[in-house]
Amino acid sequence: MVNNDSGQLSTKSSSSRRDRKRQRTREALYRAALMLFEKNGFDGTTVQQITEKADAGKGTFFQHFPTKDHVLVAYWDEFNSRLISDLESIKKRSTRDRLFTAMEICGRAAEREPAIGRVLLGRVFTSPALIDSDQDNETRLTAWLDGVLDEGMKRGELRKDADFDSFRYLFIANLSGAFREYVLFGGDEPAEIMSRRTRFLLRAVESPR
Repeated sequence: MVNNDSGQLSTKSSSSRRDRKRQRTREALYRAALMLFEKNGFDGTTVQQITEKADAGKGTFFQHFPTKDHVLVAYWDEFNSRLISDLESIKKRSTRDRLFTAMEICGRAAEREPAIGRVLLGRVFTSPALIDSDQDNETRLTAWLDGVLDEGMKRGELRKDADFDSFRYLFIANLSGAFREYVLFGGDEPAEIMSRRTRFLLRAVESPR
């Protein structure tokens, strides 16, 4: 009777190597593209420049990214996944403390890579792929915020009759606005801008002390 175990193991090993090689190529293209976007701008960077810097074939780029915009989609999704993970780690604090800690986290994130942030803002309102990504990430952020607000109401820290729809809209607008202002114009630290505006918004929803 023939034992096929060795053949199956060999096939799995080959597949694993191919997957690792594919991931390394994708990462090289991704990093090369971001570096060139920072240096030359989005429109000033070609796919050929990206593949040359990543030492990959031109056709290889399109196996990993349908367009240059999809490199920015990957960046924005990674940025927001890291951000949401950090926000979800804020536990066992008052609603006020959780929101202000969130402002510090979001502020540090905005300061991390302003050059890529400028490239992103230049495309986020015109690229269908980035528009979809931005909406998905805003949905995730809103879900986190809703959880914080629900806990705040249960603990009696927030008024149950408050206009939370408006608060939610203005809170998200505060984050995106401060990010945009810092990336495009510099000036005050984004965490300070976000915290100042959040302090104002909380007055409308906090229970009397």
